[in-house]
Amino acid sequence: MSQNSDNQDSKQEADKMQITEQKYREISLKRHMTVRIPRGIAKAIEEFLKTEQAARMGYDSKADVVTAAIRTMLTDYGYYNKDNPPSPE
Repeated sequence: MSQNSDNQDSKQEADKMQITEQKYREISLKRHMTVRIPRGIAKAIEEFLKTEQAARMGYDSKADVVTAAIRTMLTDYGYYNKDNPPSPE
């Protein structure tokens, strides 16, 4: 009987994790979008991510690097204010 109870608990826990992952994906899809970049730039980012400099700067994914680069460029041109960023639509 105890093993059956353990199996039910495991199944319930797995179901909860699946629901949590689904909610995370839904929230992520609302907050993020996909863009395409040239392969050469992607390769350069991958090489940069292998460096100590990238680690020190806190970059651990291509998305981190691209987001930082775009944020910097938009800030420089006056289209993004980090203190008052535009709200997602």
